[in-house]
Amino acid sequence: MIPKTTYFWIILLLMGCFPPDKSDIRNRIVGKYCNDTHTLILTDSQTYINTKKLKGIIANTPFQESCKGKYSIEMKEGHWILRFEKDEHPHATSNCQQEYTLWTEKEGYLIGEGEVTMRDLFDNTPMKRCD
Repeated sequence: MIPKTTYFWIILLLMGCFPPDKSDIRNRIVGKYCNDTHTLILTDSQTYINTKKLKGIIANTPFQESCKGKYSIEMKEGHWILRFEKDEHPHATSNCQQEYTLWTEKEGYLIGEGEVTMRDLFDNTPMKRCD
């Protein structure tokens, strides 16, 4: 007798929905993402640096908020999740601790099939690869 979980994986495989493995996910997201004011760098060693350029209140003097730390990629209930650990000493009002879903069985990649779009950790501003 074949276990029910085996049928589940066979069906996913036949439908082309077999989940990517962790190395595929990591290879897809590692890199530098940016727009006019935000930058997010995800490294091979599972660390991140997130920055945001701001204009100061007095004389529009520019300054930058930033945070950094480790990230992890985890499979949770059929979803690949990207989890950013808290920066204990951020140079910002936020510590950048957050998580979001990268891939689901039903929808595939939520960060884009072709060009990857990541989100800033301060205000979820979309960023494209710029490395």
